Amino acid sequence: MSVTLQRHSRLLTGLLPALLVLGASALAFYKIQFLGYNLDAVVQSESYYLETVMEFDGHGSPVEITLALPKNLPNQTVSNEAFSSEDLKFGTFRRHGNRFARWRSDGLEGHRQIEYTATVVTKSIRFVVDTTLPTQQQIPPEVAGALLADEYTQSDDPEIAALADSLGLSPDKPIMWNIRTIYDYVVNGLKYVDYSGTTDALTAYHLGEASCGGKSRLMAALARHLGIPARLVGGKILSSGQTRTTHIWLEYYIAGQWVPFCPTNHYFAEIPSNYLILYYGEVPLLKRTKDINFKYYFNLRKRLVSTAAGMSQLKSHPLNILNVWATFKRAAISLELLRIIIMLPIGVLAVVLFRNLIGIETFGTFMPALIAIGFRDTGLWRGLFLFTLILLFGSLIRLLISRLQLLHTPRLAIILSFVV
Repeated sequence: MSVTLQRHSRLLTGLLPALLVLGASALAFYKIQFLGYNLDAVVQSESYYLETVMEFDGHGSPVEITLALPKNLPNQTVSNEAFSSEDLKFGTFRRHGNRFARWRSDGLEGHRQIEYTATVVTKSIRFVVDTTLPTQQQIPPEVAGALLADEYTQSDDPEIAALADSLGLSPDKPIMWNIRTIYDYVVNGLKYVDYSGTTDALTAYHLGEASCGGKSRLMAALARHLGIPARLVGGKILSSGQTRTTHIWLEYYIAGQWVPFCPTNHYFAEIPSNYLILYYGEVPLLKRTKDINFKYYFNLRKRLVSTAAGMSQLKSHPLNILNVWATFKRAAISLELLRIIIMLPIGVLAVVLFRNLIGIETFGTFMPALIAIGFRDTGLWRGLFLFTLILLFGSLIRLLISRLQLLHTPRLAIILSFVV
C-alpha cells in the first residue's frame, strides 16, 4: 500500500508542473490567437534615471544658479521631473527654444545641495535626405539666426572662406555634397583631443585638433559660410555611473527640418539612442554665482519602463492581467523593482538545482540570488572585487574580536556593524 502511495505521489509531483505549464501556454495561445493580443505591446523600453546634483557654499551674499533642462523632442521623452531647492527660490523658464531651471537667494550661509531628477527615454533617428537638393534654400525667419557668425563660429572670417574654397565647397553644388565634404574633412582632418575649455572654429582649424565642441563649431562655420543654417547641440551621452562629462554635436537645417551630425562619434544624419539633448546653441549648461565653491555631477542609472503605447493597447483587451500595473504604480513600485521581485524565486530555484542535483556548496539558499541582484548595478567584476573586500574585512574583524570570547549573537552584531 505504501509503495502504491509513493508511486501516486511521484506521479502527482511530476504532473503538477506539467499542468501548470500547459495551462499557462493554453491561456497565452487563446489571448494571442483569439483575442488579438500583440506581443510587441508589452516590450519594455530602456530608460535612464537622470540625477543632477549641485553643491555650493553660501557666504551671506546673493546666489543664483541656472541649469539647462531636457525637454520632450521626437527622439526623447522626459517624465517624472523633480526639483529640490532647500531654502532657495526656484522657478523654470524658457529662452530661445531651451528650458532652464533657476535657483536664487538674496543671502545664504553654509553648505547647500540642490538636485534635479527625471526619467528619460531616448531613441535613435536616422534621416534620409534627397542628395539632389540644392544648397540654396528658402530660410524661414525663425531659422535665419543660425546663419550668423558669432564669437566662436567665425563663418565670415577670410580663413574660413579660403578653407571652403580649398575643399571645393560651393553654394551651386547639392547641399548633401557640401555637407559630406565638410563632414569628411572634420572627421578625418582634425584629430580628437579632449580639451576642457571652449574651442572656437578658427582655433580648431589652426591646431588641426579639437574636442567635440571645436569640431562641431568648425563644421557649423563652413556650413554658414555657404548659407546653410547650423546650430550647436549640447547634451549628454547616456551611460550608467557618475560623471561630469557632457557632449556637443550640431544640426543643419535641410529642407524644413533640423538634421543631426556628430563628427566626434561619426554619426552622419543620425542621432543615436544614447544621446540626450539638453540645449541648443551657444548656451552654457550651468550658470552660477562665482566664489561659492560650486560642484556638480550627473548620476545615471539604467531602468526598464513599460511603453505607454503598449499599455494603452492592452487596456482594451479582456482578461488582461497587466492592468494591475496601475495598482503597482499607485503603490510606487517601479517596473525594475517588480522585475527583481519576480526574478528572485527563479534565482533561488537555480541555487536549489545546483545544490541538490549537481552538489555545489553555496552560502545558503537565498544569499547567492541576493548577491547576483547586487551585481546587476555594479557589474560582475566590480561586484566580485567588492564582495571579496567585504569578506576579507569581515574575516579580519572576526579574527580581532575572537580573543574577546564573546557569545555568538554579540559577535555577529559587531561584525555586521563594522561591515555595513
